[in-house]
Amino acid sequence: RIYVLKFTVAGLGFVGLSSALLIAQKYEVIAIDIDENKIDSINNRVSPIDDEYIKNFLNNDNLNFEATLDKDYAYKEADFIIICAPTDFDDKKNSFDTSIVEEITRDIISINKNCSIVIKSTVPVGFTDLMQKKYKNANIIFSPEFLREENAIEDNLNPSRIIIGQDSKHGIEISKVFLNISNNDPRVIFMSSLEAESLKLFANTY
Repeated sequence: RIYVLKFTVAGLGFVGLSSALLIAQKYEVIAIDIDENKIDSINNRVSPIDDEYIKNFLNNDNLNFEATLDKDYAYKEADFIIICAPTDFDDKKNSFDTSIVEEITRDIISINKNCSIVIKSTVPVGFTDLMQKKYKNANIIFSPEFLREENAIEDNLNPSRIIIGQDSKHGIEISKVFLNISNNDPRVIFMSSLEAESLKLFANTY
């Protein structure tokens, strides 16, 4: 049989939802969030985000896409799980709150040890390495996004570059997916997760 990659996107803010919809043009996608109203809205093809591109994409009948609250259903058969959860910066602690990303990673590992995890959330330098050391047999990649909030679909379709924080067969495979859903021909740059995390923080600052 023809092998088809299956994706799950965890976290349906503008980054997660735009990524899920674009990937769903060519692959099977399950999207998961903890907000029941958001899930119901998306499954009824109503955008929870004020973005014209997202509204138009949700009305595309060709998307292989559904949203769920059920993490077992979302994670158990996925080949790639993309984490787009919020990591708000805590001014008092002077650090990012990565607790949601850590919780999602823990849930994924407990349900599906064979998938590749792609972190798109903004995280501190060294976070991906820490997760990789904690879950020794897991495959965890950091691949930052560079999106404008009101142009997430457009920026995802026409990325300036694709950064993959792991030069491996899994990193190469996910880079091909991101290339496959883009309209332009962006440069793909492989680097360590430490370098990719640093680049993301630098880009956010400037």
